[in-house]
Amino acid sequence: MLRSSIFILIVALLVGLFCFVILSLNKDIIKLDLLFIETEVSTGILMLVSFLIGSLITFILEMLYFYRKRKTD
Repeated sequence: MLRSSIFILIVALLVGLFCFVILSLNKDIIKLDLLFIETEVSTGILMLVSFLIGSLITFILEMLYFYRKRKTD
């Protein structure tokens, strides 16, 4: 129990450090032209947001896959 808690804490710290490094190294402002909205955002934030959206989509699709697999068994 204690080892797993320490491992989770170390992983969370590494993820936070990785996010900080991405944000600090990518401070360039770019124009993001969405369909009806044009906005200016830094490349670091854009990278983190696109990674989080991709992770969320993957998680949802995996949950649907395992739900259907369990339902057929």
